[in-house]
Amino acid sequence: MVRFSRVLLLLIMSTALLVACDFVNMDATDDNVSSSDIRDNDFTLTDIISKEGITQIVGSSDDNENSSDEGITTTVNPIDVGNVSGLSSNGHMDGTDLGRTNSSNTLGVDEVEDLLWNFNSNNEITSTPIKAADNSGVLFGDISGTFYSLEINTGDINWEFSANGPITTTAAVTDRLVAFGSRDQYLYVVDLENGDLVWKFNAGGWIESSPVIDDGVIYFGSYNGMLYALDIESGEIIWEFDAKSVIASAPSINAAILYFLADDGVLWAIDRYTGRAKWNFAMYSSTPVLSEVVTESSAPIFLLDTIYVSGLGGIVYAIDGKTGQEKWKFKIDTLLSLNLSASDGIIYMVELAGTVVAVDAKSGNSIWELPDLSAYNDPVFVTGDIVYFGTTAGDDDRGTIHAVESRTGRPKWEFKVLSSVNTYPSVYDGVLYVGSGDGHVYALKGSGRDTNPIFNNK
Repeated sequence: MVRFSRVLLLLIMSTALLVACDFVNMDATDDNVSSSDIRDNDFTLTDIISKEGITQIVGSSDDNENSSDEGITTTVNPIDVGNVSGLSSNGHMDGTDLGRTNSSNTLGVDEVEDLLWNFNSNNEITSTPIKAADNSGVLFGDISGTFYSLEINTGDINWEFSANGPITTTAAVTDRLVAFGSRDQYLYVVDLENGDLVWKFNAGGWIESSPVIDDGVIYFGSYNGMLYALDIESGEIIWEFDAKSVIASAPSINAAILYFLADDGVLWAIDRYTGRAKWNFAMYSSTPVLSEVVTESSAPIFLLDTIYVSGLGGIVYAIDGKTGQEKWKFKIDTLLSLNLSASDGIIYMVELAGTVVAVDAKSGNSIWELPDLSAYNDPVFVTGDIVYFGTTAGDDDRGTIHAVESRTGRPKWEFKVLSSVNTYPSVYDGVLYVGSGDGHVYALKGSGRDTNPIFNNK
């Protein structure tokens, strides 16, 4: 499968990079740089960048007269922000972005000012780092099957938990528990404070569908074609639904309806309380096989009473959330288009060629696109007026974290790291967290400002 091949490719790249690092005598004891190290040794950011081999380029488009719009294709269309009611009032970082919009109403990062810490797991980071709602830690998993909780200010390990297969799902959390799936076929629920196992559930197939928790129920899909609703406290099955096709995408929730995309290209709307199907929408294309394209991050997203989902042939569909009827579709000049994010009336997508595209959520008209960036095939992350995304390694074998203006695509800053950025960044209170292919998780502190709320409290 494409996702598996991508992981294998990144493993090869990571191995080559580690050999290169040994060649230049990079001391392994310096892999983890914390804010306490900075204070105690009077390091500057330049010292850390030099020490870690990180190249940083910082520039705010608001203040830099020389900032360039080269490479940005912009179409000026009026944008109807519309009604964002029905979305979760919580941001993505605590695992409760029920609409899977990959956006947050937290403080954004306008300029990178400091590298707070840099943690090295020595294994490819395969799930997006999130921050627990109680600030107890930064949570993520890697390809070795290790799940980490890191101290939020230093990057030191709070605890770690070992599964028996790669962890490629983004975790979901409550005030006491954290849940994640693994390719060992188990969903794990562990204690948020100490990492002790509370319960686990054998789903009968790989779990690459990131779970979502709401009202005491956890929802997720499996490669055995089943969508599960389990009691978060006990792990008991409330209901299960057989889609008769691999489920690798994460479910999305709006009110009483749960949406998910199966591997055969069918979008399902399910009653979240009974597990009964309400409607489905089949996406067809001249390309016959969808099983190599649907991934965890191919989750349908909910915005403006509409479900947005991507399918074969580079087509993005807007589907009425109540009826399952098509509203519009948008074609990208690429074979496939996978991953979507949404904020403030705009849909953002990353095509396989690496181009980032912004589309008006109501009309389907293109607003802007950034071509030839080699953006990694995961969703972008949005806070207010800033869009963040990572790229694969370029000619210098380094990946790049980009920040651009959400309505224009104009660059704000970029930050180079040691390897491909293979998870999408997440932002909380002015700190950006991101994982890379060589096992590093970076926490970047920026100068931020309050952003307009993405969610309301309905």
